[in-house]
Amino acid sequence: MPTPHKSFYSGSNPDVTTKIKGAGTRSINICMKSMFEENPVYRDGWEYDDNIKANKVVYAIGCSWIHYSWFTRVHALKYPDTLLINRSFGGHGNSMIIDTVKREYDLMQKFDDIYFIVCFSEVGRNIKDFSYQNPKNYNGVQEYEKAILYNQMECIDQFLGNEQRFITTSFVSNPYNNNKRIIDFCEKTYDQPCESYTAAPVHSNTSKIEIRCSILI
Repeated sequence: MPTPHKSFYSGSNPDVTTKIKGAGTRSINICMKSMFEENPVYRDGWEYDDNIKANKVVYAIGCSWIHYSWFTRVHALKYPDTLLINRSFGGHGNSMIIDTVKREYDLMQKFDDIYFIVCFSEVGRNIKDFSYQNPKNYNGVQEYEKAILYNQMECIDQFLGNEQRFITTSFVSNPYNNNKRIIDFCEKTYDQPCESYTAAPVHSNTSKIEIRCSILI
């Protein structure tokens, strides 16, 4: 089992209420109300120190779980000494995530201090995902998808070599290391499936799932 990497983010984090609406959908509404009420620094008109200079870079890539505005906004307020390069977008596929990191890696080497966050999503969003393993070698879909995702996570872990990094998944099971998924940073209000590498079993068949987040990544 590969050694889990320590997350760049640590310390106390504000609460965010995340609502996933609709069975099997990826529509996520971020409500920051509790954050603004409980911590004045996050209210409109907040104070900030304009003397802090950025001296490190965080390169983040994943799907919708880390591309919404709360990630960027809170990062800017909590970590003013870092430059966030967020290459995430809703529906991002794993193969494209890998190829994007590889394509942009040389450019990122221009920075002296850089931390990589690579957050994988469900298997099958890119057709190329299925080239990572031969389905004839597996007895079932879940076993096949698990092997694909393991291979993909291993691929980017080896590619990044000795770089500072945190490699995990957004909401599907993490078959590669002991790092928490993004959803694991949340206070769960529903029964989580044992293993799942696609969205449908994770979203369950409920009409609304509410998750109290105490995450800032």
